Amino acid sequence: MMHPAPAVALLLSHLMLPVPASPADLAGAEPLSLQAGTLAMSGLRFDGVVTLPTPRGSADLLQFSMDQAELNQVKAQVSGRHGRWTLDAASLSLHGGVVLRTARFSARLAGLLPLTFTPANPPPLVLPSMSFDHVEVEDVHLDAERTTAQRLLIAIDRG
Repeated sequence: MMHPAPAVALLLSHLMLPVPASPADLAGAEPLSLQAGTLAMSGLRFDGVVTLPTPRGSADLLQFSMDQAELNQVKAQVSGRHGRWTLDAASLSLHGGVVLRTARFSARLAGLLPLTFTPANPPPLVLPSMSFDHVEVEDVHLDAERTTAQRLLIAIDRG
């Protein structure tokens, strides 16, 4: 079985996508930040605050589940033992059993109302369908049955 380049394996591990690699190749030790111009979620539920083990110790994260998520103008960044990674995509579509875990979710609802949620300040209410713009998500973990990216570029700066 071929193993992906360490840089691709690291980035995919942060996105929680299936990767044919050994655990040693998947550092996941540094938090991934993600920005998107827009985010539309359907079948949305807020599952509460969960505690996950990480290589940095336990982390409290907000957990959202949804049927699908559509992101546009996506940029994700992580720094790790193999350098700084950047993922750029015109769009990112996640379908089926989508789970988003994050330490901080900041965005504007309907382009007007700025919102920031953290484990200490979780959302009081979510609707089954919600759309945001100017999205910034910190220490993000994404999981989905199917992920599709349009015009995807992955860059590594070993600086």
